[in-house]
Amino acid sequence: MSAAVDGGAVGRAVMLELAGTLERVAGELDWSRAEALAARLDGARRVLLFGAGRSRGIALAMGQRFGHVGLDVALIGEGGNRRFDRRDVLILISASGTTRSTVVTGELAREAPDGGAIVAFTATDPSPVADLADDVLLVPARFRSTGPADLAAFTAPFDLAALVCGEALAKMVMERRGMDDADIELHRPNVE
Repeated sequence: MSAAVDGGAVGRAVMLELAGTLERVAGELDWSRAEALAARLDGARRVLLFGAGRSRGIALAMGQRFGHVGLDVALIGEGGNRRFDRRDVLILISASGTTRSTVVTGELAREAPDGGAIVAFTATDPSPVADLADDVLLVPARFRSTGPADLAAFTAPFDLAALVCGEALAKMVMERRGMDDADIELHRPNVE
């Protein structure tokens, strides 16, 4: 039988660790690169996203937010997926940069005739995914436990940081377009 655990204390400690991760990432992120990526997204015909496992959930949430700010978005592997061409941006999300399906998706995109720009969201550069990309947004958050002091499970720090980077990019696109939250209502689904 395991010892009694104060679940509330553990949960609070995990949340504080993740909040610290976001604060550190905000200080270490290459914001000039993020601004260039926001410009690239703003000028894209379409934004395609791909991630596997939890990164797929991040891609879905990021894609929904990008759609809210007026970008034409599709998730690779979903019904709305479309042809990748030179006017498009593909975002590949992989903390390790080695996720097999993400690497293969990047390779296929790189081989596509008249393919567009590939961007990697990763914690690892160099990596196979980063090497395939035209641009890398390095998300400096851990994605594997480094010791017993780490409380947040496995990829949680990277997952949260990548999601929040997507939110920051969406806001940067909004600023470029002169949008506010009221404008988001024009792009949100009205049948859910």
